[in-house]
Amino acid sequence: MANEGPTPAPILQIVTGLWAAGVLKCGLDLNLFDRFADGPQNVQALSPAVGADTSSLRILLDALVAVGLLEVRGEGYALTEVSDVFLVSSKPSYLGGLLIDTTISTTLFDMFKDYRRVVTEGYQVNPWEYGEGSNDRIVRLTRALYTLGLPVANTLADHMGWTADNSSPLHMLDVGCGSAVYGLTALSRMPKARLTVQDWPLVLPVAQSFASRLGVVDRVDLLAGDFREVEFGGPYDAVFLGHILHNYNEETCRTILRKCMEAVAPGGTLAIIEFLAERGQTASIFSWLFSAMIRGTTSGGRSFSSTELEEMLKEAGADRTEVGGGLPVGFVVGYRG
Repeated sequence: MANEGPTPAPILQIVTGLWAAGVLKCGLDLNLFDRFADGPQNVQALSPAVGADTSSLRILLDALVAVGLLEVRGEGYALTEVSDVFLVSSKPSYLGGLLIDTTISTTLFDMFKDYRRVVTEGYQVNPWEYGEGSNDRIVRLTRALYTLGLPVANTLADHMGWTADNSSPLHMLDVGCGSAVYGLTALSRMPKARLTVQDWPLVLPVAQSFASRLGVVDRVDLLAGDFREVEFGGPYDAVFLGHILHNYNEETCRTILRKCMEAVAPGGTLAIIEFLAERGQTASIFSWLFSAMIRGTTSGGRSFSSTELEEMLKEAGADRTEVGGGLPVGFVVGYRG
């Protein structure tokens, strides 16, 4: 058989990414996934409930079936396992608020529709509006990040041997903690450990709420302020730096890591959790695209590879490093001798 050569299938798959994000956003905007929470629905009953044209709604639902977020059941449509867990707003694992506010927000759609501006003009957007002060979007984002971070938080805790039979009275610090998923996961496993959570005053109540849910709030101390300026105290047996470095240029990252390593006690660790951009690894596609996204925001940072993070950790004072977790989210641990 003659070699037919390449096909445009990969290109078509790329361009439909925008369409897939668009139908997901529409489903969230119409609260469709909540409407399926009690069971299958047919188009005729659903159409007047959402104020939609029946034929257009059917096309939307079929598209959501195609991308794996709904399934056909009998004469109607129903949730899949993934959409039931992550797209129903009454579930604690709900990610819809995060998606609408950030990854499929109109702000980012606008930025990507002419990404040339980012590359040639330094164009940037502020999808989080963090500079505007206290707002519900930041709180929703922070809460949603707990769900996203929990799998790698458990993997990191397993990697470090932080289990229920670990009776060490470890003193830990979660820098720029957000939901504090990494520190709280470790703390919940070790009955004698203590955790300091550090972040802006707006964010710390979110970490407190998760600490209360886990029953460890009495072993959590609060440290409010900008982590680039506030004194960490310590020393700490373990310091967590989760999804922080991609927000900054490389030199600022090195400064942050030096400050964090100075807070680590001899024999202690500094754990970086990030979207790892590993060349040649298809599982890192999200990390590379995330890097393109973050470059077009007011953060102006990028994703790093595990090798880059290991080098920065060693420059900051780590005697040795380890890489763990999976892709796109993994961790790099630096040990202080």
